[in-house]
Amino acid sequence: MCKSKCVIALLQFVFTLATTSAHGWMAFEVPANNACRTPLGDWGQCVSLKYCQEVLTLYEKLNVNQATRYSKVLRNICYNRVTPDNYPILCCRRPTFGDTSQDDNQIVPITPVPTSAKSTTTTTTTTVSPVYNSDERSGSDDINSPPETCRVPHDGSQGSCKPFQSCEVLLRRAQQNPTDTEFRKQLELSNAICYSIGTNICCPKVEQRKPVTRSNGATWHLPTEDEGCGLTRPSSLSTKVVGGGDSQMGAWPWMALIGYDRYSLSPFRCGGSLITARHVLTAAHCILRDLSFVRLGEYDLSTETETKHVDIDVVKSVKHPNFGGRDRRYDIAILYLEKNVEFTDLICPICLPFSTQLRNKSYVGYHPFVAGWGRLMEGGRSSNILQELQIEIMDNSVCRQSYEANRRLVSSQQFDETVVCAGDLGGGRDTCGGDSGGPLMMAEPYKGITRFYALGVVSYGIGCGRIGIPGVYTSTRSYMDWILECLAET
Repeated sequence: MCKSKCVIALLQFVFTLATTSAHGWMAFEVPANNACRTPLGDWGQCVSLKYCQEVLTLYEKLNVNQATRYSKVLRNICYNRVTPDNYPILCCRRPTFGDTSQDDNQIVPITPVPTSAKSTTTTTTTTVSPVYNSDERSGSDDINSPPETCRVPHDGSQGSCKPFQSCEVLLRRAQQNPTDTEFRKQLELSNAICYSIGTNICCPKVEQRKPVTRSNGATWHLPTEDEGCGLTRPSSLSTKVVGGGDSQMGAWPWMALIGYDRYSLSPFRCGGSLITARHVLTAAHCILRDLSFVRLGEYDLSTETETKHVDIDVVKSVKHPNFGGRDRRYDIAILYLEKNVEFTDLICPICLPFSTQLRNKSYVGYHPFVAGWGRLMEGGRSSNILQELQIEIMDNSVCRQSYEANRRLVSSQQFDETVVCAGDLGGGRDTCGGDSGGPLMMAEPYKGITRFYALGVVSYGIGCGRIGIPGVYTSTRSYMDWILECLAET
């Protein structure tokens, strides 16, 4: 079949119809070695169209108009140039050269043809000079303007075309797992749906935030997504705890400080997360004899005026009954508050991974958040301002090998499915003393809105932020049944 040859011929013709300007994702200087970056941020190489099979296959996956628009964007990245044999140059992630020399990838500028150009005939061939439209990507061009509404590829929900950087839901998902190839494919299709204009993608419609509701007659009630759990104010997603940085006020409204001696200058030694109107999730090793209260709505411990925090007495605490072994498993506990807390923008419960889908999903390679007021470095001082940080979830075998190498492996079950291994093998990014009991927080989309789920509880590590040594977190997914049992006993 001549399908590939026909597509190449079609693209050669189409690419000479117009020259478009570079957009926000593109570099503005010609890089060395023809290096380039695709609209999704992947590194590639500016090569002849005939060496880029992935572009040719676009015409099998998309309709001609969508595939052509996306191909033009790839050509824009390489500055609308052609090879000496008149093949367009475009940004290709995986060029296939075979045994052919790359000499014809030398780039020469393409010369736009004026609109008054006419057909030129010789004794052997006839060449039609195409019309050049210098305003192809202008906002007034009805043909190339993105649609006002669109359908999100992965779930069919309604959305609108907007720059990728302005779509908080998809931007968060990309930062959570930058190696998710399936998500990248969805973004490619989403960009094509929006006519491949700039960084536009079909962004899910964000529903109006619903207030968290609760039943006064059932204080153990675990709020659902529809009732507003896991909602946070838009906050900085920069990599920010050890190696981290200040969070924004209200970024993590479920964060709790566990207080011990009210009259101490430093009463807080652990963290936790609010999961209902009357319960806080924390680590079992944080349950000490002098534990007395929980503080919610706090941000900066050095001042009393930045937020209206509340202190609520703890009337009961329950450790997991199996906690206490040398391998530190079962490090999870529930605190029962004296009264229901009033939910506000600064005090709100985090979601728990209750559904079967979330319980069974693999998060290896994902980048959840941690937060806390703990030490900023090993042996250093604690932070007054709530810190936040993204770390990577690793296979538990990484922790097993690391802790065994450091003579901290005490049982064969120490790194089973009840714990999560997470951190930065390069060092410097970790939770530390004082962060214990805080949540390991993963963002998941729910009806077009980002929700945060407590996937883990900060448990222990070797020092803080050491090279090659991740931290260990208790997996909440392994204890959901136990948590629900505890809540029902309120």
